[in-house]
Amino acid sequence: MFLSKNKSSQIIKKTTNIICIWSLVFVFLEIGFCYIFNITNYIEGYYLAFLLFSIAFFLNKVNYTLLARILFFINLNAFVFFFSLVYGKDSSFEYFFTANISMTFFLFSFKREKKYVYFFGIITFLLWLVLYINKFHLFNIAQINGVSKKIVYINVIILLLIASVIQLFFFTRNNIYHFNKNKKAEQKALEDSKEKTNFLNTMSHEIRTPLNAINGLSYILKTENPEKHQVNYIDSLLYFGKNLMTLLNNVLDYSKYQSEKLVLDSKPNNIVETIKKEALNYQKECENKGLIFKLDIDDTIPNVEIDSKKFGSVVDNLVLNAIKFTHNGNVSLSVKNISKKKDNVVLTITVKDTGEGLSKNKQEIILDKKNDIYGITQNKDQKIGLGIPIVKSILHLMNSELNIKSKPRLGSSFYFTLNLNKAALTKEVEIHEINNNNLKLYGKRVLLVDDNKINILVAKKCLEKEKLVITEANNGLEAVEKMQQQYFDIVLMDIQMPILNGFEATKKIRTFNKNTPIFALSASVLQDVKEDLHTYGLNGLILKPFNPEELINTLKKHIGYE
Repeated sequence: MFLSKNKSSQIIKKTTNIICIWSLVFVFLEIGFCYIFNITNYIEGYYLAFLLFSIAFFLNKVNYTLLARILFFINLNAFVFFFSLVYGKDSSFEYFFTANISMTFFLFSFKREKKYVYFFGIITFLLWLVLYINKFHLFNIAQINGVSKKIVYINVIILLLIASVIQLFFFTRNNIYHFNKNKKAEQKALEDSKEKTNFLNTMSHEIRTPLNAINGLSYILKTENPEKHQVNYIDSLLYFGKNLMTLLNNVLDYSKYQSEKLVLDSKPNNIVETIKKEALNYQKECENKGLIFKLDIDDTIPNVEIDSKKFGSVVDNLVLNAIKFTHNGNVSLSVKNISKKKDNVVLTITVKDTGEGLSKNKQEIILDKKNDIYGITQNKDQKIGLGIPIVKSILHLMNSELNIKSKPRLGSSFYFTLNLNKAALTKEVEIHEINNNNLKLYGKRVLLVDDNKINILVAKKCLEKEKLVITEANNGLEAVEKMQQQYFDIVLMDIQMPILNGFEATKKIRTFNKNTPIFALSASVLQDVKEDLHTYGLNGLILKPFNPEELINTLKKHIGYE
């Protein structure tokens, strides 16, 4: 953090005042010193220096600070140069040149006035060089005798020590000032960041709650044999609900990326199955626009260690972007394994479209790291969307980068490469591949805790299709009481509720029930919420708006095995 120009000028003016006063005291002491030890040769030089330092002090006082500092350094250099000749090398008077150079950094702003620092630094060095080359004999100036030199030497060392202490004092004081100012700025930034995070979390929660109802009810309507003319309406609701969810996640991810809180959570994953599943959605969206979707995936790709959600977000954003800006032709997704090594997999992922294409200039703007906010600052015709900055930030975490090949009116190709470690499927992953005949939810008892009636309706409808027995609780206190009265196979617990929130309710339940799985069913995306899950005894988090299939799979995983 830099000081403001006004504040910096005040500090320089105050420092100049103190150094001018010290210089006047120094000259005054030297005059007294000369009379005490009867060294009055060239005493007039001290009087002249005293006068010029006084003028510099006066000019600084009346706000001619720059002129005062220039006069001060001219006088200081002339004074040291002259009396170095008078007292000779043995007096150590020349060491004042070192003090002169360091003093420029206290009296001139290196940010705005570095030319003066350089100028006086060079002049001081040249003056010393002239003395050194001429062995401290110039202009036939007569030097004082040997005894006087010893007295001068002691005097100079003491005064240099005082000068060094003064400079160290100012250096320390300025450092402390800068440190405290930076600390305050850092604290303010942290507070602003916290407020921003809390605001985003609140907005996310407020948006996710009704979005959960929209997506959930749309899913329920689609499974209840709607008439043909209603199917398109329901599909549209699901499509735009998903788009809104993607936009909301992008805003949150971008915010995390800006605050450097976006991190990877890599786990073993069957990437082929993941992409093929998502490809069904891409195909539907292409059909809605009259486009052809092509998937070209290498089925021999082994299981890999990857953050499947963030990888899915990258592919999602690129494909949906391609669909958005393509009006005729096709959109294709290609995933190829180009590595022949045993331990790692190198994938090239390409999203290609037959859209309008991008000019060279626009490609450079999109890929420029300084333009990560590009998509939301351009005009309507040029708008790329927030998805591209998110793609770039996630790929950066994955040690990769986005590339573009495109020409106007000839379509675009967005592609990237991932270097991944191979991974054997763990039991956690294999569990999803077990035949559904071995999964039984019929008759299992679920306690559904939520203060929002629509959320309860949506979750209840989804769960009842699996023949589960649902018991409702409208707040945390009711949940605790029902857990004391009845047995449940699993609890789905909302976090933000009146009377007793989900965390406190779970904490109370764990005092008498350690075994029943309790999952947070929450719209909160704060990292603190995820970190608090195990602290309060929760087994996991199901984020609203939830995917009905993922909700059912979670139940099957924890209570669906015989």
